[in-house]
Amino acid sequence: MDFLAESPGDVEGVKRYARALGGSILIPSEHAMTSLVGQAYLELSADEHINVDVLWKLIGIDARRVFARSVEVTMGAAAFRVMHPLDVLRSRLLNIHELADKQNEKGEMQLRLAIDVAREFLREEAAKHPEALATGRSPIQVLVSEIEKLAVEDAGRKVASRHGVHVADAIDPSLIPAGMFWTKRWPALQGLMSPEYGERFAPPDLDGEGPPVRLRPTGG
Repeated sequence: MDFLAESPGDVEGVKRYARALGGSILIPSEHAMTSLVGQAYLELSADEHINVDVLWKLIGIDARRVFARSVEVTMGAAAFRVMHPLDVLRSRLLNIHELADKQNEKGEMQLRLAIDVAREFLREEAAKHPEALATGRSPIQVLVSEIEKLAVEDAGRKVASRHGVHVADAIDPSLIPAGMFWTKRWPALQGLMSPEYGERFAPPDLDGEGPPVRLRPTGG
């Protein structure tokens, strides 16, 4: 689990997480070239552990933007802020693109999970605005465009090529009604998706009278 601190010197924050875990802390050397403030961890067994990484910056994302876009969550008496799902998606993508220690199965798994979370987020956002869909407008076009931009940028293309993880799979085209998206943007967007995902979808009827999208049989 990662937490974002507001200062590279927030060692007290690391200690608080360690106390909550009942564990220990690891603080990098002050000369280390790292975005890690420190790590709180608890050894469960010889093969298992829990750790919390406290970071003061993220690869390729301005920390102030992350804080501004985050969402406050309350659990009982505790309140904390959670990164926006699309910021998590960008962060996981850039991690595997730029950090050697993330260019492995664990990094790929983290990016796949971020893609799944982002897709569910789009579905939740679309469900909040059924009236827009009914009139042929999509309330998630801005979000779709943000993901599409990630997919066409250097990191998105190289990660798809090298690791087989396509960030454009975070887009659920079935949320977008008939219109210019399908005639203008869909062909290129489908090419950014993994073949097995993109081929599940077919454009709606050109007259706009059919369903927003048809799912081709996939056997699953």
